[in-house]
Amino acid sequence: LDCSATGFFNNFAKNNIAIDEYINGSDEIWVGIYSLSTTTTNIRVDSIYLMLGTTNTDSNSCEISYGTSTAGRIASNPSAPGADRIHAIATDGTSMYVAGYDSSGIDNRWRLEKRNLSDGDLVTAFGVSGATTSDPSTSTDQPFAIATSSGAVFIAGYDSALSAANGQWRIEKRDSTDGSLVTAFDTDGILQFDPNAGDVDQITAITTDTSSLYVAGFQDDDTGIWRIH
Repeated sequence: LDCSATGFFNNFAKNNIAIDEYINGSDEIWVGIYSLSTTTTNIRVDSIYLMLGTTNTDSNSCEISYGTSTAGRIASNPSAPGADRIHAIATDGTSMYVAGYDSSGIDNRWRLEKRNLSDGDLVTAFGVSGATTSDPSTSTDQPFAIATSSGAVFIAGYDSALSAANGQWRIEKRDSTDGSLVTAFDTDGILQFDPNAGDVDQITAITTDTSSLYVAGFQDDDTGIWRIH
């Protein structure tokens, strides 16, 4: 790294590694830091973060066979150049369900993907080519939590269907096989609830048992109130 009179941050990654090349016989990793012998300044290291894994693309030494971007990883950009973000993930016995938002058009919309646990591929029978989207408003709509139940997926967050300044709680129940809304749930597969008019209210967590759905979030008025339903 170049010398710097102020703070300096750097990160890097090295792919196609063999882990035993970086760990000695005592299960240690040694990190060297050095400077020129003629330097007149001090070296200060505030923190070092190491994550040792493998992303080998060589099938002979790859320890993780997952994803197509680089072994062990998946990268996708649903609405380039707009913002896309994952907020929650859940699994059942064979699949993972990934919930977040993309920015197709001019606003954030809900996005749910179903992927194989084995290789990370999209399950194309789910939604359209492995993903469902919903865009309740022309403002910000985002899911923050997800739960799986027998044959169904619950996605929870908020939408701005009332107005951009009045976000309301939103829960969708979708069929885990094809991604369609389960219309027996609140007559159309979507439950909306506005705890406090005039503020943005959000669901931040959701879970299920054999008979009930448990939802937690906040009522975003001036005092910020916890809510559990």
